[in-house]
Amino acid sequence: MSGRLRRRYQRLLFTYPTDYRAAHGEEILSTLLEAAAPTQRWPSWRESTSLLLGGLGLRARQAAKESSRRLWTDGLHLGVLLVVLVNLGGAMEMGPAPWIALLAVGALAVLRGWGRTALAATAIAALAVARPLLPHIGLPWWLPGYGDWSAVGRYVWPAVVLTVLAWPGVARLRPRSWWWLLLPAAQAALPLAEHPWSLVKAGAEVGLLLAVLVVAVGALDPRPAIAAAVYLVPGLLYAAESIAEGAPSTLALGYWMMLAVLTATLAAAAWRIRRQQLTQH
Repeated sequence: MSGRLRRRYQRLLFTYPTDYRAAHGEEILSTLLEAAAPTQRWPSWRESTSLLLGGLGLRARQAAKESSRRLWTDGLHLGVLLVVLVNLGGAMEMGPAPWIALLAVGALAVLRGWGRTALAATAIAALAVARPLLPHIGLPWWLPGYGDWSAVGRYVWPAVVLTVLAWPGVARLRPRSWWWLLLPAAQAALPLAEHPWSLVKAGAEVGLLLAVLVVAVGALDPRPAIAAAVYLVPGLLYAAESIAEGAPSTLALGYWMMLAVLTATLAAAAWRIRRQQLTQH
């Protein structure tokens, strides 16, 4: 049974940096197995939480040693990645193939840290969706144009963030895992835009954001909070437009208010965590 317990502990070390696992992984596993009860089959909840947050905290401390810019770059990069992947998943449900291809190029470039390519692709997408509002912009017919500001904002916002990340002196973008591509694939496969699936999506979104807040505070890592705040901006733009056009439903209004509170809380948490890191150094 110790072999199974060892493997289960080992899986919980995935949040630690690779070089740290290579140097200290066996030592950590030996300590955990020595402290385990003879009949223990699974890591305790406390042990699991401690290992997961410990690895994330170590990554945050390593990034903080590089520079404050690295923390902000990683957080903004992850946030814009979430936005472009969600945009790609929405396009995969009903968009024309050339449009999907353009968004896929942009998402792939953001994923792999190709800053200039990502900025070019997202800027073209932003100009395309804003075409009805910019009548002098001439783009191919197969690029869709939206007339509402909230839809335009979903595509303009990634270009704005990537412009900030392309500024001279900002830390270079790091490539992200290919596993992130499961997000648009799942979004395209599931009918989340339909009722009652939209309620399931909203509940899952709020739950994940609360989990992100807990992880960020527990690991003293501001990057998840920064990323989540970036991800929430397009949704708040949609909420503002809906409220301006007419009275939304009580359920929708409550959901958007919760997103606004979460955004403010995440931004405040990121700022507070960074202050704590600076005082510790």
